[in-house]
Order: sequence, then C-alpha cells, then structure tokens
Amino acid sequence: MHKISTRLSVSQVAYVLKVMHELGLITAKSQWDMFRFVQENISSKKTDTIYAHRLNNKYYNVEGATKTSIKELLLRMLHHINTYK
Repeated sequence: MHKISTRLSVSQVAYVLKVMHELGLITAKSQWDMFRFVQENISSKKTDTIYAHRLNNKYYNVEGATKTSIKELLLRMLHHINTYK
C-alpha cells in the first residue's frame, strides 16, 4: 500500500491532528486510533513512517515553533482560498 506523503514534519502533523480533533472536524474513539491511522497511511517530509508513539508525544507536547509554523500555513491557505476562487 502506498502512503499519502506530506511536506509537514511529524510535530506539525500531530498539531494539525490535535486542532482538528479538538474542533470536532475528525473523530476517533481514542487518540491512539488516530495515531495508528496516520502511522499506517501518511509519511512526513523526513520519514516514511510516522510512529504512533512519536505522534502521541508531539500531540501532547506542542512546541511554540510548531504552533507558529501551522499558523503561517493556515494564513497561506486562507490567502490561497481568497485569491483563487
């Protein structure tokens, strides 16, 4: 099976997952279900396998730089949406 590749880091993937889960955009019986899904189906910019235990750590220990990078990404996405209809 081929994984979906992302240019995001593991920390960024974990934070996006956390925000989406907290907002109710994605649901799961447990965070581990989400982490295992990512491990099986998504690769990051530096590694082919994003391990569930690493996602768990990054999910609960978000660094300021990760928040900043995701804010910038979201702003770029909004600009794209507003510019290209």
